[in-house]
Amino acid sequence: MRVLRGPRENRHRPAIDPLFRTAAREYGPRVIGVVLSGLQDDGSAGLYAVKRRGGVAIVQDPKETPWSEMPGKALTYASPHYVLQARDIAANLIQLVTASESPMVKKTSKNRKSNGKNHKNKLSGTGGLEKPTVNMETTSPEEGEGTPSVFACPECLGVLWELKDEKMVRFRCRVGHSFGTDSLAVELSIASESALWAAVRALEEKAAMQRHVADGIGGKSSVSGRLLDQSAADAANALLIRDMIFRRDAKLEPEEVEPEPEQRRKTA
Repeated sequence: MRVLRGPRENRHRPAIDPLFRTAAREYGPRVIGVVLSGLQDDGSAGLYAVKRRGGVAIVQDPKETPWSEMPGKALTYASPHYVLQARDIAANLIQLVTASESPMVKKTSKNRKSNGKNHKNKLSGTGGLEKPTVNMETTSPEEGEGTPSVFACPECLGVLWELKDEKMVRFRCRVGHSFGTDSLAVELSIASESALWAAVRALEEKAAMQRHVADGIGGKSSVSGRLLDQSAADAANALLIRDMIFRRDAKLEPEEVEPEPEQRRKTA
């Protein structure tokens, strides 16, 4: 198993979805995917791929998790085989692994090529890890590009293609950046705030320049007065945008704040 440096998915690299998806492609029914506590929807599409390829999908009971959003999304979209409390997951994994013929069927030469390709030779050694073709074969979904959406990729500004898997809607650009609906909403929110801060900076710089020019002119000329009036208007607009940003942040609920990386529990 290799970790390749591909496009970010759901704002993260490494991310759960490519891990689950590529494991499902290569090992099919031998894969068990587990989604634990966390925020947003990373893991839902990957767990769906695991289940569709004949693997087993397990989700921690959202009622007992510190952050129920991620297991809740996986429960809705992937319809897992098991919904368990954390204390029961390990015993369930042992039972699944040791059970005869299920789901860990010994991999043979016939079912080795689960996706029609055997990447063993391509990925052997370190030389193939940096090849774009290897990254593309590993990270890109085989379902196709879907249909163009009205949204631009927050990462590269390319067109986002809309992909639908039954209950789930995902977005992926031509480069390979991928988002669930929740992840895309968060990324667009971050982009909009960045744009607002850029507007604040531009207005405050303009106001400062106008005051500087007015001071250089000196006196009480009409030109100096117009510059000072415009400077005051630009400063007021900048303050208004600042207030918009702060009021938006104040409305965020505490549970919407993303936990620190060590608090996010994502496993396969």
